[in-house]
Amino acid sequence: MTTRRTFSTMVLGMLAGIATSRGSLAQQAADQDDQDTLQPRGAPTGRVGAATRGMRDGPQNLALDLVAPSSAVGLTSVDQPTLCYLMSGTANGSLHLTVSMRGQARPLADAELPRPFSRFGVIDLHTLNVRLSPGQLYVWSVALRRDPKAPARDLVASALVQYKPGGAAFDNAVRAGSVEEQHALFEQNGYWYDEVALAARNYARDKGVALTELLAKAGLQAGK
Repeated sequence: MTTRRTFSTMVLGMLAGIATSRGSLAQQAADQDDQDTLQPRGAPTGRVGAATRGMRDGPQNLALDLVAPSSAVGLTSVDQPTLCYLMSGTANGSLHLTVSMRGQARPLADAELPRPFSRFGVIDLHTLNVRLSPGQLYVWSVALRRDPKAPARDLVASALVQYKPGGAAFDNAVRAGSVEEQHALFEQNGYWYDEVALAARNYARDKGVALTELLAKAGLQAGK
């Protein structure tokens, strides 16, 4: 198996109901009801999400989370993993992916993501020709740029990823294993991103059970 494969339109459609759990957000003063409050969540050493909320409920309220561990580095066994994000609300603007190595000023990747946006978004680093170096710590971010003239209104979520090769024996075991055996291998070796990609690809097969369990493990929830 490989995390480089493109997810089917059917699977993405079935994933459209997935959303994230979020805490309450402070509201702006009445005379600023057209403004938003950005609230970061998560630990500085793990996942950080963001959300907006105006004075009125409605589609203008947005939330963005990355499908990543809440307070740890997410590992992958491949150098071009599949990364996923969750988004709720009606998104206008553009989505941008940034992958940076800590301590390096120039990002490894800075790309605009194609439309249409999905509640469960899939980013294939192989398609983007982005390759991670083994053992290096990367910060990957997804930014919703709602107004090019007002960068402060960007909605930005970030998380950590590290490529840790599993070795020939591990790779052979994954290729030869059943879906259940692959899940077990990824979990036992801490390969978070590989397990999420596998669960998403098999969403139709297991009716979303594996993916829902992984979301809950990360402090995210499947909802309406």
